[in-house]
Amino acid sequence: MNWYTYAGFADEIDMDIRAQIDGFKEIGMRYIELRGVNGKNISEISVEEAREIKKLMENEGFGVSAIGSPVGKTEVSAPNTPEVEKLRHIIRLAEIFETRYVRVFSPFLPEEDAPEKHRDTVMRRMQEYVDAARGTNVLLLHENEGGYIYGQTPENCRDIVETIGSAQLKVIFDPGNFVYAGFDALEAYHILKPYIEHVHIKDSAGKDSVVPAGNGKVQYVEILRELKKLDRHFFLTHEPHLADCAALAAVDNNSFEKMEGTPTELFRLAYKNFEKIMCRAEAL
Repeated sequence: MNWYTYAGFADEIDMDIRAQIDGFKEIGMRYIELRGVNGKNISEISVEEAREIKKLMENEGFGVSAIGSPVGKTEVSAPNTPEVEKLRHIIRLAEIFETRYVRVFSPFLPEEDAPEKHRDTVMRRMQEYVDAARGTNVLLLHENEGGYIYGQTPENCRDIVETIGSAQLKVIFDPGNFVYAGFDALEAYHILKPYIEHVHIKDSAGKDSVVPAGNGKVQYVEILRELKKLDRHFFLTHEPHLADCAALAAVDNNSFEKMEGTPTELFRLAYKNFEKIMCRAEAL
């Protein structure tokens, strides 16, 4: 079995699931990371809608790599109960889609505050997410974000998983987000290596910059070689962030400029760029 499987946020092609499937068939991928679907955030679809979407995907030979949920992406001062209830619903959707991976975030912090000021609150919130997943097969994956969340830094991402200390909380490693936030992606990999369960593929040349994989500062060849050494299977989920599309307008506040081209063309560009990187990484 290969050590990786490609997946992608197909809502960067279109918000309609049928168009997502058609676009990914063109590109050559068969796993979708569900975030935006049929004009809604994944957290907003009903159980009945999920069953219909699952049936369509199954009939087309598609699977779900993970649920790209927005849970936790709120201000640290906001009530956490609505996020916990949202997570409970998403866990039910994950069971329908037959994936055990659900993304979560740590909260946004006031820019004038040091992260340590809010550490206890962050840990309480993260523990509530883990408590909501207890007794299920779901594995929560904390993603590092380019914005000012507690888990923006590699050290704080590690702090979260080590403090919570649960087998149901691991890490999504997004090297592009680390570079975007001003950190070295390879150094971040080594800090988080024991906890990485899932990988997002995008690249950045620095603050306010997102570029096709291989055109930025992420040391993808070295990181991929390191991941392969772990002798485990990973979804490598493409999240290029290159297109001016409804999905990014709905979930992303970054101010970087988008590239020229249709969403499908730009997604294919990112995919082909990454294929070249993978070829170099595999040529050991």
